[in-house]
Amino acid sequence: MTISPDVMRKAAELRSSGTAAARVGRIKEARAAFLESLKYDPHSASACLWLAVTAPSEREAYQFLDRVRQLDPDHPQLVQAAEGIHRHFAERRQELASVKPQAAPEYPLSSSEGSVAARRVRATSQIPAGLLGGVANVLLPLTWRLVSAALLVVALVFFEALVVDLGRVGDLGALPAALPTAAGFTASYLKGLVRGDLGVVASPYQTVAGTPVVVELARALPISLGLLAAALALAAVVGLVVGIGAALRRATRLSGLLLFASTLGISTPSFFAAMLLIWLSVWLYRSTGAHVLPVAGFGWDAHLLLPALVLAARPAAAVTRLSFNALVEILEADYVRTAVAKGLSPRAVLLLHVLRNAGVPIMTTVGVSLRYSLAALPIVEYIFNWPGIGQGLLTAIQTQDTNTVVGMTLPLALLFVLVNLLLEVLYPLMDPRLRDAQVGAT
Repeated sequence: MTISPDVMRKAAELRSSGTAAARVGRIKEARAAFLESLKYDPHSASACLWLAVTAPSEREAYQFLDRVRQLDPDHPQLVQAAEGIHRHFAERRQELASVKPQAAPEYPLSSSEGSVAARRVRATSQIPAGLLGGVANVLLPLTWRLVSAALLVVALVFFEALVVDLGRVGDLGALPAALPTAAGFTASYLKGLVRGDLGVVASPYQTVAGTPVVVELARALPISLGLLAAALALAAVVGLVVGIGAALRRATRLSGLLLFASTLGISTPSFFAAMLLIWLSVWLYRSTGAHVLPVAGFGWDAHLLLPALVLAARPAAAVTRLSFNALVEILEADYVRTAVAKGLSPRAVLLLHVLRNAGVPIMTTVGVSLRYSLAALPIVEYIFNWPGIGQGLLTAIQTQDTNTVVGMTLPLALLFVLVNLLLEVLYPLMDPRLRDAQVGAT
């Protein structure tokens, strides 16, 4: 049956008012608007999805989710909404199961001491169950992450000590004998780690004392972190701009060319990209006599550009591809078409509706792309003679210095863990769908 334009316009206005009410926490008003919009447009998947994430009961939430699956099985927000609804009602069941109300004991009012104790017990028994459940829901994941990080440190120390020991022997047949040695090194290293002692960098001269690893880290770590920050910032800006351009021009040849360039960027090894940029700089110098960019050395100036470009190549390509895929789906969504029909400018639609809903996948890609930069960091620092933690790691591997190998690797592994934890904290702040699901559930 064909729906007239006036009826579609009325349904879109009701969905828009319902969305605005839900964003400020007026859930009853939002649900009434979405239910009213279904009378005009009963096949609106977006209205059913909003009713699912704002449903007061689990049964009703899943009924509307099933309706969304029937109307639009490939809806871009269906999976995240289902995960949010499942997580919320699981936490609610856990809270109800963990809180067992008990009657407060009665104390004689004639005794002042007994009255004080009775008031304390009554105050304790009146703590809201939701507060206790919320604290538990925060502490349990945090405790699990801390335990996981500790296990990661132990496994990293053990396997790196084992690999360095096997490399020193040069024979896999020595593995049974190397296991106890690696275990003993891990135990002694962890004891020193608790005291802040990471060992000493091995000196090539017997008469010269080695530098403590902590001192070497204090010198090299800021240099590498600065390079990584510049590379990731460059990758995020370039990848987002190229991805937006390809999504807005998805029906042209330019979009295909940009996606081909992103695929080429992901597939190109970092050492090859570094050598190509060095060859290009040398060729320009020989052809023009102009020293365009320094090809090696350290400095927070033009020396930073070439290594940052190499480290940013693969993350920028990954951000481009994912932002293109996410934006193409969002540009075809109902709420974007409604915003355009209301007369909003293309810039307002892009900033207020499209990019806000694509924030979480783009941030996730930037954070996960950190692994590309971390993997390429030692090679890039070695090629461009950048005196950071990656160059120190390669030197330690060459000299088979176990203390330095472990000491240089731990900060990089913990950095990746911290970035992922930070992303989990930023997700609800960046994605309105997660906030609305939480507000609607409460």
